[in-house]
Amino acid sequence: MSSPRRFDLAIAGAVLALGLVTAGVAWTLPAGRQDGDIGPGGFPLLIASALVVLGTVRLLQAWRSDPEPSPASRPLPVIAMLATGIAVVVLMPVIGFVPAAAVLLAAGALIAGERRPVRLALFAVVFSLASYALFAFVFAVRLPNGLLEGLLG
Repeated sequence: MSSPRRFDLAIAGAVLALGLVTAGVAWTLPAGRQDGDIGPGGFPLLIASALVVLGTVRLLQAWRSDPEPSPASRPLPVIAMLATGIAVVVLMPVIGFVPAAAVLLAAGALIAGERRPVRLALFAVVFSLASYALFAFVFAVRLPNGLLEGLLG
Protein backbone atom coordinates (compact mmCIF):
# COMPACT_ATOMS: atom_id res chain seq x y z
CA MET A 1 0.00 0.00 0.00
CA SER A 2 1.46 3.34 -1.04
CA SER A 3 2.18 6.12 1.41
CA PRO A 4 -0.36 8.56 -0.14
CA ARG A 5 -3.05 5.89 0.05
CA ARG A 6 -2.26 5.18 3.71
CA PHE A 7 -2.36 8.91 4.43
CA ASP A 8 -5.72 9.29 2.65
CA LEU A 9 -7.11 6.31 4.57
CA ALA A 10 -5.87 7.77 7.86
CA ILE A 11 -7.37 11.20 7.18
CA ALA A 12 -10.68 9.68 6.04
CA GLY A 13 -10.74 7.48 9.16
CA ALA A 14 -10.03 10.50 11.36
CA VAL A 15 -12.88 12.48 9.75
CA LEU A 16 -15.22 9.53 10.22
CA ALA A 17 -14.14 9.10 13.86
CA LEU A 18 -14.56 12.82 14.51
CA GLY A 19 -18.07 12.62 13.07
CA LEU A 20 -18.96 9.66 15.27
CA VAL A 21 -17.60 11.35 18.41
CA THR A 22 -19.43 14.57 17.53
CA ALA A 23 -22.64 12.60 16.99
CA GLY A 24 -22.21 10.94 20.37
CA VAL A 25 -21.83 14.31 22.07
CA ALA A 26 -24.70 15.84 20.05
CA TRP A 27 -27.07 13.08 21.16
CA THR A 28 -26.48 14.08 24.78
CA LEU A 29 -27.65 17.66 24.13
CA PRO A 30 -31.33 18.59 24.49
CA ALA A 31 -33.47 18.08 21.41
CA GLY A 32 -35.54 20.81 19.80
CA ARG A 33 -39.03 21.75 20.89
CA GLN A 34 -42.29 21.40 19.05
CA ASP A 35 -42.40 25.12 18.15
CA GLY A 36 -39.65 24.71 15.54
CA ASP A 37 -36.65 25.43 17.76
CA ILE A 38 -33.91 23.03 16.70
CA GLY A 39 -32.34 23.04 20.15
CA PRO A 40 -28.66 23.05 21.07
CA GLY A 41 -28.08 19.58 19.64
CA GLY A 42 -29.39 20.32 16.16
CA PHE A 43 -26.35 21.90 14.53
CA PRO A 44 -23.78 19.56 16.10
CA LEU A 45 -25.86 16.62 14.86
CA LEU A 46 -26.00 18.15 11.37
CA ILE A 47 -22.22 18.67 11.36
CA ALA A 48 -21.66 15.16 12.72
CA SER A 49 -23.84 13.68 9.99
CA ALA A 50 -21.90 15.55 7.31
CA LEU A 51 -18.58 14.40 8.79
CA VAL A 52 -19.73 10.77 8.91
CA VAL A 53 -20.97 10.85 5.32
CA LEU A 54 -17.88 12.65 3.98
CA GLY A 55 -15.50 10.46 5.98
CA THR A 56 -17.22 7.29 4.75
CA VAL A 57 -17.23 8.42 1.12
CA ARG A 58 -13.57 9.42 1.27
CA LEU A 59 -12.67 6.17 3.04
CA LEU A 60 -14.30 4.16 0.25
CA GLN A 61 -12.60 6.27 -2.43
CA ALA A 62 -9.19 5.85 -0.80
CA TRP A 63 -9.73 2.12 -0.33
CA ARG A 64 -10.74 1.51 -3.96
CA SER A 65 -7.98 3.47 -5.64
CA ASP A 66 -4.25 3.84 -5.44
CA PRO A 67 -3.97 7.57 -6.07
CA GLU A 68 -0.93 9.47 -7.17
CA PRO A 69 0.37 11.90 -4.59
CA SER A 70 -2.02 14.83 -4.37
CA PRO A 71 -1.67 18.17 -2.61
CA ALA A 72 -3.95 16.81 0.12
CA SER A 73 -1.47 13.99 0.73
CA ARG A 74 1.16 16.40 2.00
CA PRO A 75 1.02 16.38 5.79
CA LEU A 76 2.33 19.91 6.44
CA PRO A 77 -0.82 21.81 5.28
CA VAL A 78 -3.04 19.39 7.19
CA ILE A 79 -0.96 19.79 10.34
CA ALA A 80 -0.91 23.59 9.93
CA MET A 81 -4.70 23.76 9.56
CA LEU A 82 -5.21 21.40 12.52
CA ALA A 83 -2.89 23.51 14.69
CA THR A 84 -4.71 26.69 13.62
CA GLY A 85 -8.06 25.09 14.45
CA ILE A 86 -6.89 24.05 17.90
CA ALA A 87 -5.47 27.53 18.57
CA VAL A 88 -8.74 29.14 17.48
CA VAL A 89 -10.78 26.91 19.78
CA VAL A 90 -8.52 27.76 22.71
CA LEU A 91 -8.46 31.50 21.98
CA MET A 92 -12.12 31.99 20.99
CA PRO A 93 -13.41 32.65 24.54
CA VAL A 94 -10.75 35.36 24.93
CA ILE A 95 -10.67 37.04 21.52
CA GLY A 96 -14.25 36.27 20.48
CA PHE A 97 -15.92 34.52 17.57
CA VAL A 98 -15.36 37.12 14.85
CA PRO A 99 -11.57 37.50 15.26
CA ALA A 100 -11.16 33.74 15.81
CA ALA A 101 -13.21 32.87 12.72
CA ALA A 102 -11.29 35.48 10.70
CA VAL A 103 -7.98 33.91 11.74
CA LEU A 104 -9.24 30.42 10.88
CA LEU A 105 -10.60 31.51 7.49
CA ALA A 106 -7.46 33.50 6.64
CA ALA A 107 -5.22 30.59 7.61
CA GLY A 108 -7.31 28.18 5.55
CA ALA A 109 -7.19 30.43 2.50
CA LEU A 110 -3.45 30.97 2.95
CA ILE A 111 -2.80 27.25 3.29
CA ALA A 112 -4.97 26.63 0.21
CA GLY A 113 -2.73 28.96 -1.79
CA GLU A 114 -4.32 32.42 -1.68
CA ARG A 115 -1.50 34.95 -1.75
CA ARG A 116 -3.30 38.26 -2.38
CA PRO A 117 -3.44 39.96 1.05
CA VAL A 118 -6.39 42.26 0.34
CA ARG A 119 -8.56 39.43 -0.99
CA LEU A 120 -7.49 37.18 1.88
CA ALA A 121 -8.34 39.82 4.50
CA LEU A 122 -11.67 40.72 2.88
CA PHE A 123 -12.64 37.06 2.65
CA ALA A 124 -11.79 36.42 6.29
CA VAL A 125 -13.50 39.53 7.69
CA VAL A 126 -16.64 39.39 5.53
CA PHE A 127 -17.31 35.70 6.10
CA SER A 128 -16.58 35.83 9.84
CA LEU A 129 -18.97 38.80 10.25
CA ALA A 130 -21.59 37.10 8.07
CA SER A 131 -21.28 33.91 10.12
CA TYR A 132 -21.66 35.90 13.34
CA ALA A 133 -24.74 37.66 11.97
CA LEU A 134 -26.28 34.38 10.83
CA PHE A 135 -25.82 32.66 14.17
CA ALA A 136 -26.54 35.67 16.42
CA PHE A 137 -29.51 37.19 14.61
CA VAL A 138 -31.09 34.41 12.54
CA PHE A 139 -30.49 31.38 14.77
CA ALA A 140 -30.37 33.36 18.06
CA VAL A 141 -27.19 31.56 19.16
CA ARG A 142 -25.02 33.56 21.55
CA LEU A 143 -21.39 33.55 20.44
CA PRO A 144 -18.42 34.85 22.43
CA ASN A 145 -17.75 38.54 21.66
CA GLY A 146 -14.34 38.71 23.32
CA LEU A 147 -12.39 41.76 22.19
CA LEU A 148 -15.42 43.14 20.30
CA GLU A 149 -17.77 43.14 23.33
CA GLY A 150 -18.60 46.83 23.01
CA LEU A 151 -19.26 46.60 19.27
CA LEU A 152 -21.18 43.32 19.11
CA GLY A 153 -22.66 43.01 22.60
